[in-house]
Amino acid sequence: MTANEAESKKPTTLAEAIAILRSMVPQDRLDAWAAESLSEALWTAHFQLGLWIRNEWVHEEPAPLVGRIQSYAAPVHPDSISEYILEALWRVLNDEDCPTIEDLLERRCPGCRREPSEE
Repeated sequence: MTANEAESKKPTTLAEAIAILRSMVPQDRLDAWAAESLSEALWTAHFQLGLWIRNEWVHEEPAPLVGRIQSYAAPVHPDSISEYILEALWRVLNDEDCPTIEDLLERRCPGCRREPSEE
């Protein structure tokens, strides 16, 4: 996938979001970012890659992944959505398995998980 193709793609899963971001960002920048602590990395990326995620995947025409995140939890702020995606990327870059949406929500916002509705 080229960087131009990646920029126009809307992910449906965290793994797909990570693949898109990895194809867009130069490896040396990813390596430097991954070397930071998670909290530093999230702060560093908030107004850069996080802003891109919010503009391209959260606002206006949300990516299917955003709908999936919103379906698992009470209303989630756009900043939090980009943080979940960035945390997943950081974990993969640091040789961890790609977390699931459920794992991230439980880790980042314990008790936020929405109960399935009975219809």
